[in-house]
Formats: sequence, structure tokens, C-alpha cells
Amino acid sequence: MIRRFSIRVILTAWFTAMLALIVCALGVAMYFAMRHTITRAADNDLSSRLEEIGPFIEGRLLNRDMHSLAHEFEAHLSGLRPGGDLLQVRSRGVWLYRSPSIAPYDISPPPVAQLTKPRFATVPVPGALLRTLSANVQVEGTSYVVELAEPVGEYYAMLGRFRTLALWFLPALLALSWAIGYWLCRRALAPVDEIANTAREISARNLSLRLAVPRTGDELARLSETLNGMIARLEKAFNRISGFTADAAHELRTPIALILTTSELALRPNASHGEWREALEEVRTEAVRTKCLIEDLMTLARSDFGEVSVQPSVLDLSETVWLACGRCEALAKSKHIEFVVSLPEKDFQARGDPHALARLFAILIDNALKYSPCNGRVSVSLRETNSNAVCEVSDNGIGISEEELPRIFERFYRADRARSRDGGGAGLGLAIARSIAGAHGGIIEVESTLGLGSIFRVQIPIVKGIA
Repeated sequence: MIRRFSIRVILTAWFTAMLALIVCALGVAMYFAMRHTITRAADNDLSSRLEEIGPFIEGRLLNRDMHSLAHEFEAHLSGLRPGGDLLQVRSRGVWLYRSPSIAPYDISPPPVAQLTKPRFATVPVPGALLRTLSANVQVEGTSYVVELAEPVGEYYAMLGRFRTLALWFLPALLALSWAIGYWLCRRALAPVDEIANTAREISARNLSLRLAVPRTGDELARLSETLNGMIARLEKAFNRISGFTADAAHELRTPIALILTTSELALRPNASHGEWREALEEVRTEAVRTKCLIEDLMTLARSDFGEVSVQPSVLDLSETVWLACGRCEALAKSKHIEFVVSLPEKDFQARGDPHALARLFAILIDNALKYSPCNGRVSVSLRETNSNAVCEVSDNGIGISEEELPRIFERFYRADRARSRDGGGAGLGLAIARSIAGAHGGIIEVESTLGLGSIFRVQIPIVKGIA
């Protein structure tokens, strides 16, 4: 089973690991830098001393023989600082000089053949650590093997103490950094815990609850604002679905109740053949109405998910509007309404579904005819404005009040609450019309005055350059 750690533990571990890596790298760099400095200082001192050896030997050999050279070295080295007299000189396998301070260490110089250039080395000897320089010095054709030494034990002991201190200090530093890192992460992630606790309390019953937004302007503030926006959208969608479900249940309850009541009356033992037929007609009428209502609900549901069926074919909007007018002509004649259709002779080419657009125009025309009085007037026109085909449906009917105008495209909303179900429908027509227009990249606008009539205006983008 994989163990999952909290974010603060993971962040603390990363913080501690990075700090440990930095401290270790810094400690190693300091250690090697100090050792390099010690070695370089010793090498520079040895090199400067070596530069004096050749001229010293040459100057002493001019007036003295080689056997007196040892006494000259002793006199020359007697005034040097402690450790500066660590010197031994050999020529032709014979020790010419070996200072008393270097003799106990018994340092053997390398063969002459290996001393093509000065050679440095760190030599551990009993009780000390020496940095040595071996070189082959040529004086008047004679080779002299010179070996100088510098005690560096104290410096390396200091390096050892530094290494020991670092090894003891690192675990303490890591423990302290873990504690500080955990405390910092806990403080930094405290708002996240508050967000989680508040989000845990949000449910379908209290979607109005919002997260507290810290006034920091950082990522957590933006996260809280984003989550609040998401919750607001969820609340709006949830309320819309709840209202839609309640309205749909209410609309479906009425036809089902009528079907049940009519069926029960028709099943009476003493019901006549005529009563049965009349009951079946009423059941059929309500079933057809329920079927249409369910289809409208399915259309709106697909619209909510962006699945409105739009066939990408090129069509003539003039022909589509004329087809919709033909569907509503019978209703106009039955109410003795003056039905005026004004369509231009030119074609308005658009891309979309002719059946869906015909339904859109039919919904608007049907509403205009329903809410116009007998002997009223309904007109339909089509024109081009700014690369859009604009279809206007106007009537002189009951109109819509200014308060109700913003809500007429809501589902199941009826502006005229007094009208009957038989004449008014379920209140889904305009919602379907708006979804069809939106699927075709168009919009619907409305102007209305209570008691004087309404004008519905649909704009659909037209396609040019198509033969």
C-alpha cells in the first residue's frame, strides 16, 4: 500500500533536502578551498626558498671547496624562522648538507631522472605532516638534488577540526531546517485548509456559501476567487435544473391527469360507444400534446449540452421564412387576421439547418398570431443589414409589459398568466427559438409595448460568394 503524505510534509522534505544539498556543497567547497589555500601558500614559500638555493651554492663555490659548503648552509640557515631550515642537498649520491631538523624524518628524495621539473609532495612523517619540494639544480655543470620541506600539520589539523564540526553541525542544521520548514509550510497552507473546510460544507442545500478570499493578491486569493466563480456557476445551473425539473413535472402532470381521468370515465360500465370515442379523442389529443412537450424538453436538454442538431448545408432564408409562413397561414385565416408577408426577390444564402430555422420562424409567427386579436394584423419581413439577414415578425396584439420582457425567453415562463393551457402552450417556444438562433450564430431581439403589440427581430449571418 502506497502511503500518501500531505503537501506540507512533501514541501518540508524538499526544503530540507535542498538546504542539505546546498550546505553540503558549500561545506565541501570551503574545505577544498581552504586545503588549496594552505597547499598553495606552502608551495609559494618553498618555491621562493628554492630560487635562493642555486645562487647561494654558486656564490659559495667560487672561493671555497665543496666540503665547506655544509658549514655555509648552517650559517645561512641559522637565522631562518622555525621550520625554514628543513633542507637537504645531495650531489653524486653524497649528502652535502642535511639540516638537523630534517634528518630525523629520513626523507628520501626521488631519483634525479624524475626531477625534470620541481616536484611537490605531501609527506606524512612520524609526528608531523610535511609539504616537500624536490628539484634538480645545475651549478657549473654539476647536478644538486635539493629538497625543501614545510610543516603543514597544524593547518591540516585545522581542516580536520572543520570537517568534524561540519559533520556534527549538519544533522542539527537539518533538524532545525525541518522544524522551521514545516512551520512555514503550515502557515503558508493554512488558507488551503480553510478553503477545504469551507468547500466541505458546501452541498446542494447551501450552494450560496462562498469561500473567504484572502487579501493577499497571491495564488491562493486567485484560487479562492476561481472556486467562488465555479460555485456560483454551479449554483446557477443547479437552480436552473431544479426549476426546469419542477416546471417539467408540473406541465407533465396536467396531461397525465387528464388522460387518467378521461380513461376512468370511459371505463364506466354504462359508458356508451360515443362516450368511448370522445374519451379516446381526448386521450389522443393529450398524448400528442405530451409528446410535443417531451420533444421540446429533449431539444432544450440537447441545447444545454451544445448538441443542437444543425446540418451544415447552404439554404435560402427567403424560402425558409416562406415555408414557416405557410405553416401558420391556416391559423391566420381562422382568426381573420391580416397576414402580410414581405420577402425580397433576392436570395439570402445562409449555412445551417433549414428545418430548425423554419421551426424558429414558425414559433415567432405562431406566437404573433396567437396573441393578436381577431381581425388584427401580423406582418413578416426579411431584409439585409450588416451582412446579416434580419427577419421581423410584428403584431398588434396584447404586447408584453416592461417588467416581463427580460424573462420571456425563460423556459415555462408565460407573460400572459391569465391565458389557458389550450391557447398558450407550455412556455418553451421562445426558449427553443433562442437556442436555434444561437446554434446558427444569430440572435433574437424583441420590442414590445403592453396593449399595442410586439416586434421580434431575428438576425442570422448570411454567406456571400456562393452561387
